[in-house]
Amino acid sequence: VNLRRGYQKKEKEYTQAWSVSNEPLCKLCQKPCKGNNAKEPEYFEDLFCDLACYEDYRTRASSRFIRQELFQIEHGICTNCKLDCHQLATRLRPLPLERRREYVNKVAPELFARKNLLETLVNDPTEGNAWHADHIIPVFRGGGECRLENMRTLCVACHADVTAAQCVERRLIRSKARKQLKDTLNELRNNPNQTNLLADNRKETDCSEEEEEEDELLVEVPGSSYSIDQKISPAS
Repeated sequence: VNLRRGYQKKEKEYTQAWSVSNEPLCKLCQKPCKGNNAKEPEYFEDLFCDLACYEDYRTRASSRFIRQELFQIEHGICTNCKLDCHQLATRLRPLPLERRREYVNKVAPELFARKNLLETLVNDPTEGNAWHADHIIPVFRGGGECRLENMRTLCVACHADVTAAQCVERRLIRSKARKQLKDTLNELRNNPNQTNLLADNRKETDCSEEEEEEDELLVEVPGSSYSIDQKISPAS
């Protein structure tokens, strides 16, 4: 499906599934689309069965849309340190460069202490450089679904702290998993009974497979010289 989207109306290709009964299926829930433009869509919304699926899809797929929706709820205020990031970015824009640094030092000393984050913000005082949309349940714990229920506003300083803490946690989890694997392998090596049992199980499995193969070959096929005649008498 080729549609035009955005302010510049650039054409973009989208894929959409169709049912065996020749009905277009919703891109999110895969239910049939019944709208007037379902079979000949004009807008991106026409690829969905209803507005709820369209909004849900945008929430999951578009980080920009997530930020917009999250801003409507939390207004750019950090849920951790309560810094008003929206107001910070708005007041920085009209100030000269040095005054911007002074203002950040005054209202957000934690951010001022992060040189890289500070320089990024004072040189480009946009909201994207002031606050981020963060997963409450991290992605590595299964929080990959980008739904608003799992999102929160964090200033860039708090987000950096959260990210650093999650990196440490992931390293600990990987280290623990490696240690458990090493202990299991050492236990198998140091327990000859367990090792022999595993070897015996493998041998039994191999033998049973060979017997099954032989049984498959020695079948009775009438008129075939490869069959075994089980009824041959001793006198013959």
